[in-house]
Amino acid sequence: MKTPILVSAISKETYTIQNKVAPNYYTTQTGFFCNQERALEKKTKIPLRVRLGSLSYTEQLEGY
Repeated sequence: MKTPILVSAISKETYTIQNKVAPNYYTTQTGFFCNQERALEKKTKIPLRVRLGSLSYTEQLEGY
């Protein structure tokens, strides 16, 4: 899902592009395991990652 891009004209030749992302975007647009990883990392300060499959397959699905 792409975020909308807002373009506001300052003058005839200059434009400003602003990307607006809702404060709760990551918690509402990501899956259960991502939210649990984020909550656990916030509490323990340890970056734990749960993968269902191999690292290369997961990265392929996530677009890395």
